[in-house]
Amino acid sequence: MKFLPSSSSALPLELAASSLSDQQDSETSTSSAAGASIERRRAAESLFLSDSADGRGDSTLALQNERAEQIPSPSTTLLASASTPGTQKGLPKPGDSSEAIALDGPLGEAAQAAAAVAGAEAAASAVIGAAGAGRGRAGRNEGEGEALQGVGLHSGPSGSSLVIPTLTVAASNAELSTSPPSASSSSSFPPPPSSASSPSSSSLMLPSAIGASWTSGFNASGSHAPRRSSEKLLWRSPKVEHIEQCIARSKTHKVPAKSATNGYLLVTANGGLNQMRAAICDMVAVARIMNATLVVPELDHTSFWSDPSEFEDIFDLEHFIATLKDDIRVVRELPRRVAHRRVLEKFPISWSPFSYYREDLLLRLKKHRVMRFPLTDSRLANNGMPESIQRLRCRANYRALRYTDTISRVASNLVARMRRLGPYIALHLRYEKDMLAFTGCDHGLMHWESGELRAMRLNNSRWKEKDIDGAARRTEGACPLTPKETALFLRAMGFPNKTVIYIAAGDIYGSKGLAELTRYYPNTFTHSTLATAEELAALGGFQNRLAAVDYTVAVESDVFAYTYEGNMARAVQGHRRFEGHRKTIIPDREAVVRLIDQFKTGEISWNTFRKQIRKQHKGRVGGPHQREAGENPKLEENFYANPLPGCMCEVIRQPGKAVRACRMEGGQRKCREVAEEEEAYI
Repeated sequence: MKFLPSSSSALPLELAASSLSDQQDSETSTSSAAGASIERRRAAESLFLSDSADGRGDSTLALQNERAEQIPSPSTTLLASASTPGTQKGLPKPGDSSEAIALDGPLGEAAQAAAAVAGAEAAASAVIGAAGAGRGRAGRNEGEGEALQGVGLHSGPSGSSLVIPTLTVAASNAELSTSPPSASSSSSFPPPPSSASSPSSSSLMLPSAIGASWTSGFNASGSHAPRRSSEKLLWRSPKVEHIEQCIARSKTHKVPAKSATNGYLLVTANGGLNQMRAAICDMVAVARIMNATLVVPELDHTSFWSDPSEFEDIFDLEHFIATLKDDIRVVRELPRRVAHRRVLEKFPISWSPFSYYREDLLLRLKKHRVMRFPLTDSRLANNGMPESIQRLRCRANYRALRYTDTISRVASNLVARMRRLGPYIALHLRYEKDMLAFTGCDHGLMHWESGELRAMRLNNSRWKEKDIDGAARRTEGACPLTPKETALFLRAMGFPNKTVIYIAAGDIYGSKGLAELTRYYPNTFTHSTLATAEELAALGGFQNRLAAVDYTVAVESDVFAYTYEGNMARAVQGHRRFEGHRKTIIPDREAVVRLIDQFKTGEISWNTFRKQIRKQHKGRVGGPHQREAGENPKLEENFYANPLPGCMCEVIRQPGKAVRACRMEGGQRKCREVAEEEEAYI
C-alpha cells in the first residue's frame, strides 16, 4: 500500500537546487553576489523539475530530497512477476480490473496494469495540486479515467492522506487485483528507482509515471500514439529524399575460385563487441583484396570484459559463410596441408589504404601461405577504397553478421516490451568503468572512485596515456556525459519526464549509478530489469552477448542517443543511417557541458539553456550527409558511423525520365543515367 501525505507541499526551491548540485556546488559563498547567483540558479532549476517549463503542461515529477528529510515522489509502483509470460486478453478501461490483457510477457502486463490505475493517478495529481497551495503545477490528467475502487482518504497520525491501492500483476495466472489499506503499509511512497533499489531479474519494477499521464495515449490496439503534435516532433526522423541502399555486387563481379587462393588469413578481432564487429567486416574486405581464404575470426577473450564467447556463440556462422560465398572463401579451420606451416604474424598498420594489402602484404602471404593478424581494429582506411570493397564491408556488416537465434529472440522480446510502453529512446550511456578509466574523466565521482579509475589506468599496459587532466578534457567535450548531465540534456531537448528509456550499456560506474538519471526519468529500463530470469540465463551472463541484445534494441528504437562517440555509438548510428536515417541524437558535448555549467551557476536561465541546447542540436539528428576524408584518419568520420558514400547512393527517380545515380567524387557531385537492367545494382 502506498500513501500520499496530505501535508505535502509544493517542491521548495531549495530541494530543486540540492537535487541538481554536485558535491562541489554545496559550498556556498558568503558574498551577496554569490548568494544572488545561487538564488537565480535555484529559481532556474525549479523550472526544470516541471514539464510545464517548455509550455507542455505535463505533470510535475517530484524529486527526492538529497538532504535528511525525504519528500516522496507522487507515484504508484507496480510490481510484475517475470517468472512466466502472461496470457491475458483485452484492454481494460481505467478503473476496471476485471478485464484481461491481450499482452504476453511481464512488461506488457505491467503496462496495462498501469492503465488500470489511471484514475488513481489523476486523483493523486489533484491532491498534489491542492496541497501545493498554488506553488508548482499538478499533473493535468482530467478526463483520463475514473478512480479505482479502494482509492480514498486514510486517517493517520499526521492527518488524512490519499490512499492509492497497490496493483499487483501476477504473471503466473495473469490476474489483476487491488490491495486494500493495511496497518503494516508504509505511510510514504518509495524513493525514485535507483541502482540500489532496482528490481531483481525475477521481477520488473514499472515506475508510476507510465500511469494516467502516459497510458491514456494507448489506442485500442495497445500501441501508443503521442497526444500532442509537439510530442510527435520529438520522435520524427529526419527527412530523407533520393537516398537508397546500394550494396549489391556489380555486373562485373567475379566469384572467387575455390582452388585459386593466395593463402590463408588468421585474424583476431580485439576489443568489445562493436569494435570486433567492425574489425571482422574489415578483414572480410582485406581477404577479398588479397584473394585470401579467411579462417573464421577469433574473438578477444583478454579485454576488460574477459568474455570467453566464440564467433558462433554470438553470430550465426552458417549464415555468415553462406552470405559471403560469392565474395570470399571462409573456412572453419586451416586445412591439414597447410596446418603444419610456419605462420607469419603481422600487425597491420592502422587505417591502411588498399595498396598496403594488395601490394605489400600480398607478397608476404604468397610466400608464407599463412598469415596471422593479432590486432584488427581500425586497420583499413575509411575512404579511398574501391566502390566494390566499400559495398562488401556493408554486406558483411548488415547482411552477413547476423546474431544467433538465442540472442535475436531475447532482443526481439525486449523490443516488443518497450514498444508496448510507447515510443522509446535507446540511450547509450557510456559511463562505464573502463571508459572512464581510459579517458581520465571523473566529474561527479567520489574521491575514492577517481583513485580507483586512476589505478586501473596505470595498471593497463596497453593504455599509453597515464596522467590525464579530467576537468580539462570535460571542458573540451572529450568526456562522456554523466547521468545527471544526460538528464538535463534530454529534458532540454524536450523529452518529458514520462519518456521511456532503454539503457544500452553495461554497468554504470559510481556509487550513484543510474539514480541521477532515473530521478528525472523513472521509466528507465536495462536488459537486466526488462528480461526474464530465463532469458538472461540463456545468454549466460556474458557481456558480449548482452551487448548484442543492447545493439539490436538500440537499432530498433524510435530515437537513439549516446553520450560518447565510442564503438557502439558509431556502429548503431551507422546501422540506423543505413536503414533509412532513423533519428539519432548526436550531442555536441563541448557545448552541452559549457551550457550546463552556466545553468548550474545561474549565469543563464532554464529557458535560455533549453533554447541554446535545441539550437545547437537542430541539425544533429542523424540526417544524411556525405562522409568526407580528413587530414587525420583518426579524426575523420568513421565509415561504419556513416556509410554514405559507399553503401548508400543518391538515386533520382522521376516519372517519364531516366533514373540517375549521383555520388560525390573529388568534392564534386556527379550523376549518371542508369539503364533499367542496372537498377538492381543500385
